[in-house]
Amino acid sequence: MTDFQQIFSSPSVSGGLFFRVKSFLKHWFGAKTVHSVHSPFVYRFYQEVIKGGLSHAGAEIEVYRRSLLHDQRSLEWLDMGAGPGSKGGGTRSAKIAYLAGVSSRNRKEGEIILRLAGFQQANHMLELGTHLGISAMYLQAGAPLAQIDTIEGGESLADFVKESFESRGLPICVHTGDFDKVLNRLNFAPESLDLVFLDGNHRSEPLLRYARRLIPALKPGGVLVVDDLYWSPDMAKGWQALIALPEITVSIDLYHLGVCIVNRPQAKEHFLLRA
Repeated sequence: MTDFQQIFSSPSVSGGLFFRVKSFLKHWFGAKTVHSVHSPFVYRFYQEVIKGGLSHAGAEIEVYRRSLLHDQRSLEWLDMGAGPGSKGGGTRSAKIAYLAGVSSRNRKEGEIILRLAGFQQANHMLELGTHLGISAMYLQAGAPLAQIDTIEGGESLADFVKESFESRGLPICVHTGDFDKVLNRLNFAPESLDLVFLDGNHRSEPLLRYARRLIPALKPGGVLVVDDLYWSPDMAKGWQALIALPEITVSIDLYHLGVCIVNRPQAKEHFLLRA
């Protein structure tokens, strides 16, 4: 699936299609290729993380995803985030097959976060927004020995994913509940995390709240990854506010994914790159 096709297939486009298309075109024409990057670190990051082929682990994850496309069981859960399109959160219900088809991490992005986990040589990673568990599987494949905590607000989604991880023998710890409350309980120590993936509650205020809370828990040079930067004008505004924080020394906008390097000893830089 191309990036442009993904815009039209996303459930988030309801009420915001014009913004999504406009933001995509602005990114496409403004983004640079790796040949225009003069930062040695970002050049290496591009070559080792953004650019790359398909992995055997990714192929196995995609086999699992395809199995979900035939799962007609329905799940009902309380969406504590922005919800699809202009509908907002609230109680939602959908078949697993539908969620796997339109709302789950695509392979291209999955392979990027797999390589990113390996690039970081991650020992401890955190994900906010487990959904069907595809992203967590890619993170685990990139750093098989790492501790992974993932938080899902929807109880039925979390129960489904726990069962899936256990059946596959994946040592990924799923926590259920409101993100803020679970983070209070986990209480990560300063500089204890290598990678944080924010993939839930696509609104600017929660995005910045979670980021400010978790940045101190990231090691110097740790990575904060944000999904769906252009979900809405509000989310895009939150992304711009995030990369302006002084702790974010390198930020890379890949359109669907944003990568922030925290407290790296260098001058502040921002890059708009094509994945």
